[in-house]
Amino acid sequence: MFRIEAPFPGYRTTLVLPSPDFGNSRALATTVQTIRMMDGSMQTHVKRKRGRKAHVWEFTVSKEKSLEAKAFVDAYISNLVRVTDHEGVQHFGNLTLNPLELTGDGRAYGWPGGEAYRFALQLEEKV
Repeated sequence: MFRIEAPFPGYRTTLVLPSPDFGNSRALATTVQTIRMMDGSMQTHVKRKRGRKAHVWEFTVSKEKSLEAKAFVDAYISNLVRVTDHEGVQHFGNLTLNPLELTGDGRAYGWPGGEAYRFALQLEEKV
């Protein structure tokens, strides 16, 4: 079970999701800036964000749960959240994907609404 609570520290809303799909990632958060020089050449600069980590989790859920997740992200995109992942580890940070992009994954008979949707949540940890 995957749980997101917001806003920190006075939690008012909790989003409960099933365990994420395979292919999740955790990496150092960076910003890449490409600059065109006066002579026409290109230079790329990578700026690290003091060792902060960025987590990406992908989910496949029913239509109603995907709409609930979209409303949660729209409401708390700029607030600090607490994520308790499927392994029981807690992460504090900000959700960085806005708007949440829902992708139809086909029919899912037996699920509420009869449709499955995929989306990814991205969290940048607070140092």
